[in-house]
Amino acid sequence: MKQTFTIQKIREGIHLITEPYFREHANLYLIEGTEYDVLIDCGLGLFDIKQFLRERGFRPKVFLTHAHFDHMGGVKYFKPAEILATDSVLRNAKNRHLWGLEHLQPSDFDVVAIRALGGAGPGEFCKSFTLSVPPGIEPLSDTSIIVGPYEFQLIPAPGHTDDSVLLYDKKSKILISGDALYDGKIYDELPNSDKTAFRESLASMKACDVILALPGHNQILDKGGVAAVIERWSPFHRK
Repeated sequence: MKQTFTIQKIREGIHLITEPYFREHANLYLIEGTEYDVLIDCGLGLFDIKQFLRERGFRPKVFLTHAHFDHMGGVKYFKPAEILATDSVLRNAKNRHLWGLEHLQPSDFDVVAIRALGGAGPGEFCKSFTLSVPPGIEPLSDTSIIVGPYEFQLIPAPGHTDDSVLLYDKKSKILISGDALYDGKIYDELPNSDKTAFRESLASMKACDVILALPGHNQILDKGGVAAVIERWSPFHRK
């Protein structure tokens, strides 16, 4: 079978999914539930992530942390009832200016891998990229999502974007941070970035008791890693 995605169990009931042909890939996480499973973000959309998961016995709905191309491109494969998103994410998904496309570069793709998989060439894909969000999605009104043994609180975390949202389970002390926090370069000069709000969001994350953070990019973080990234990022957002 062609390997359009990689999937790796990181703890019981939680899997890390990546797009190996895109060097700047987002981290996608699948959390196993009872009636359905929740996929955190859905990647570029070059290949059908919903089909990939269903072939492995999962029943995914997708939760969107923010409306950037690398986290939301695959939303086109899901039905409206399978999409979990806040009103602000759905609103920003209608505005191409806010998708972060200035960071979608053909040079970040493994051309050989994509050709082997039968996908569109990187240049063609970048040029034609759009967020095809199906109509009729009901924005989330609840402040929490229960999936499996986890009850994730939805915590707004503006800064990187104005629609960024965290998922935090107090019992397991797991934080799903999207691009609000990860071990890498900070992006705070996008059209809907807000440095003041970013400072406040970092303070909110610092106040959370976290032993495991599942970030939108790069490596998974333990308690010390979370503290180190917050400390490194905070100087950029001090008065």
